[in-house]
Amino acid sequence: MKISCDISQNYFNCYSESKGVAVHRQSILKKKKPNRLNYYTEILIACLAILIISFLLTLTKDMFWWLFASLLALIDIIFLFIIIFNFLFVFTFRHKQKFKNTIILDDNGLTYTSVYNIKVNFAKEKLQALVIKKHTVTILTDTPCYFYFDINTKEKILEALKKYKYKTMIIK
Repeated sequence: MKISCDISQNYFNCYSESKGVAVHRQSILKKKKPNRLNYYTEILIACLAILIISFLLTLTKDMFWWLFASLLALIDIIFLFIIIFNFLFVFTFRHKQKFKNTIILDDNGLTYTSVYNIKVNFAKEKLQALVIKKHTVTILTDTPCYFYFDINTKEKILEALKKYKYKTMIIK
């Protein structure tokens, strides 16, 4: 069954949510609950916490702590810029693909055709979980690869999993 989706309308939320699922794959699979923050929400909270701590450290009268706090704030800001540039790189890459995802779920497993018409096939046993969140449906594999789709494709993916008797864990 061929499953396609267009995530151009909600790209930021879909990407952030699925990246959060992929980053926290182990805890989601262990607890069988997708109760994790989105990727960019976690990054912003961590960066703000570090900036607040560094600001509080600058209030001390000790020169060492003041220098340490300044260095910490500088590293935090550089890290934030790296995250922003990374997102812009991924965004432009996906923009060239017109924000479209297409996979084929059948008896052979999951087949994905990449940008340069390279076909990647994952056997049924490689698919670990289907994680359903507010904006996305994320398919986790036992490799670093993951696939994400807009929530509108949820029924088609569930139908394909049932039709071809996948033993993939469904986490809502």
